[in-house]
Amino acid sequence: MGSSALDVDKHRLALLAAKSDVVNGRAAASWALFAYEKANELKLLDSGGGGPDELAKRFQSGHIMYGLCRLSEPTAGVPRIILIHWVGEKVLDSRREACAGHLPAIQAFFKEAHLVLKASRVEEVNQERLSCRLSLVAPPEQSPQEAALPKKDLSGEPEELVGTNYQKTNPVLEILHTKRSSFWAQAEREEEERRQEEKRRAQEERRHWERLRMEDERREAAERERRVQEKERLIQEHRKQQAQREAEEHQWEEARRREQARALAGTSPQSWASEAALVRRRQPEGGGMGGCAVNEALAWGSGGGRVGDTLGGSMEGAQVEPQCGPEWGAFWLEGCCESGPPPLQHNPQPPKAPPLPRQKQSHCLSGI
Repeated sequence: MGSSALDVDKHRLALLAAKSDVVNGRAAASWALFAYEKANELKLLDSGGGGPDELAKRFQSGHIMYGLCRLSEPTAGVPRIILIHWVGEKVLDSRREACAGHLPAIQAFFKEAHLVLKASRVEEVNQERLSCRLSLVAPPEQSPQEAALPKKDLSGEPEELVGTNYQKTNPVLEILHTKRSSFWAQAEREEEERRQEEKRRAQEERRHWERLRMEDERREAAERERRVQEKERLIQEHRKQQAQREAEEHQWEEARRREQARALAGTSPQSWASEAALVRRRQPEGGGMGGCAVNEALAWGSGGGRVGDTLGGSMEGAQVEPQCGPEWGAFWLEGCCESGPPPLQHNPQPPKAPPLPRQKQSHCLSGI
């Protein structure tokens, strides 16, 4: 079978059962609706007993369908079977062309139909229109068995029954009817089970994805919390280290100021004046001792040392009186060295003044 040929073998049992119910009239169904399952597989879509009006409501404008309907007429002795070829108005042209060659196979399968009617709108499928179309078709020939049956009185008077109304039971028909009923019941049960199973699988899959999503959200939240805590910890450590450095700098600055105050408070104004005069006389003559060296020498002298020791040992016995106010020390330190006094460390040791060259000591002492 080609890829574009009609396939009626996959659902053949259901198709035959539905056709038998409509044609023979033994069941309550008066119509059956058939449609394509995939591309070319014909299957039973629905059935009912409401006549053409109920069948017309089942047609869809975007599909190609086939409706089999039994229509009873008072003037005819037997019911008439109509095959409706439905092609919706919204069907694509490619689909129309693909299914155009299926109509002969459909007519061959539903060979009991007395009329094939093409329709594309719901208004074309109704009791009046179908009856009008059937009136143009010759009534079917009756079989010998049907001709032997007594015809119903059309005058409206009740038919007089003679004898018994017993009918012989046909085991084959009863078995077929029972099998057909059990088949449809089994099919309905299987369809219900399939729907329940699909619903259960969909719920399980939805719960599974929901659980994965919640786990991802918890993991991301934990990672964000960890990063925030790590950042806060680093900030706290940085602040702690900065506070510790500031405290150490503050302690060092306080100690330096106290040490400097103690060093400046140990000399007298007279000793500062003599040392300043000595340096003023020394600066034009001696180029070997710079301002910083003089500053260190006088700072050592202001701490209670011997000024003569800072000048190379030629001023022995020139003891400096260690009684002076801080204002003299500030004046002297700012005036003697442009770069300011050297910073004092904790427990500073007295700086050792570099010895002056021998050839310039005489000039330095000659001024004194």
